Amino acid sequence: MAQAVADTNLLVAVMVEDDRNHKQAIRIWESFDRFVVPAISLFELSFFLVKNKLSLGLLDKVVTDPKIEFVENNLDDFSYLVRHSDKVKYYDDVGDLIIVSVAKRLGIELKTFDKDLMKMFS
Repeated sequence: MAQAVADTNLLVAVMVEDDRNHKQAIRIWESFDRFVVPAISLFELSFFLVKNKLSLGLLDKVVTDPKIEFVENNLDDFSYLVRHSDKVKYYDDVGDLIIVSVAKRLGIELKTFDKDLMKMFS
């Protein structure tokens, strides 16, 4: 079964047809059987929807998607954040490091359009 951790920007690009990465996101989405979504991504997605004046009802699509498995963030993820705190330059870097931690902890690849996040993951 092909699986990956989905970064929040992949979820956004799948949901928002006007997103510049929408077509590529759909191709990625269709090429995997399952996506793991860290709990922090739900918060980031919620903030994105509110900031862009989109309906929080769109979260229902994410929550009910059978391809998605949600995972809690745990103390290992926060320990990873603390150990790599030198990489935190902006607020978003905190969530990014926690998402990287989940992918590394589970031993699966990360799908994102964020080049800086991929550098953190590599």
